[in-house]
Amino acid sequence: MKVDELRGPHKAEALDVLCETFHDYPVMRYGLSDAGDAYDDHLRAMMDCFCENRLCRDQPLYGIRDTQQILAVAAVSLPDRIPQSPELKKIQARLSRLLGKAAVNRLAKYDDLVFAGEPDRSHHYLGCSALEKTFKVVDWGVHLLSTSSI
Repeated sequence: MKVDELRGPHKAEALDVLCETFHDYPVMRYGLSDAGDAYDDHLRAMMDCFCENRLCRDQPLYGIRDTQQILAVAAVSLPDRIPQSPELKKIQARLSRLLGKAAVNRLAKYDDLVFAGEPDRSHHYLGCSALEKTFKVVDWGVHLLSTSSI
């Protein structure tokens, strides 16, 4: 078992774990409720944007590997706010066009609730943690957090 900081070349593997983990997550089902048969594509595009939001800002995206396969992923935001790059703005604009205004508005409401709960002081934020479903070991998340640079 090895914890790695993931970069762009490993994003597709990370997306596989994230999409599998969050496929039936109620927030995703609600946010993407009008996607119909395109649900899987919309979810992957949204998770891709989520990863790019970290990668474009040089924020940590961690993965636990067993040999070569990524089994768990965690996305962390560091205390300092980093502005969006032009590249990230383009990625977010493409996602908004794909999802449509209604889905973007539903997801924005969720983001507003998350941000309202943020502490006033400087903090690290665990944006998500995901575990590949066929690997059911309780202490992976603990291991991931205990070996990170936070």
